[in-house]
Amino acid sequence: MDGQYYNLWSTDNDRTDANDDVVIKSVYDPSPVGYSLPASNAFTGFTTTGNNTNNSAEFNVKGDFDKGYYFYTKLNKQGETIYFKLSGCRRGITGILQAINSRGWNWYAIPNTIDSKLGKVFDFQQFDIRPLDIGNPRSDGMSVRSAEEKVR
Repeated sequence: MDGQYYNLWSTDNDRTDANDDVVIKSVYDPSPVGYSLPASNAFTGFTTTGNNTNNSAEFNVKGDFDKGYYFYTKLNKQGETIYFKLSGCRRGITGILQAINSRGWNWYAIPNTIDSKLGKVFDFQQFDIRPLDIGNPRSDGMSVRSAEEKVR
């Protein structure tokens, strides 16, 4: 790959680490006008450590699991909440729906650290929250939680 089409969702961005860099939306970003896919640190506040965890004491959630979680919008169980439902996905290669009521995936605007054929995702299930998941094939149909576009 020559790098020309390295990241079609955030142009001028070739970083693959967790960061808060401004997302430069392209015509390929599936978000509506005025919004873009989120930066790769967008969901790290959904755990108290900012890291992947299966320790429920580190989940930054309100209430019990309810086919998803009400995540706090601020650290340390503060602020408003936003609900993320277990959405599953449609696999790009087979077209099969997978994990509809057992797992949730949400795209970030950057590719995977190891393999550019993969995209970074926020991945969660009842007993595991992974804001820094390594990724899934870019052809997979995952949920999109768009963020308001920031001006650089």
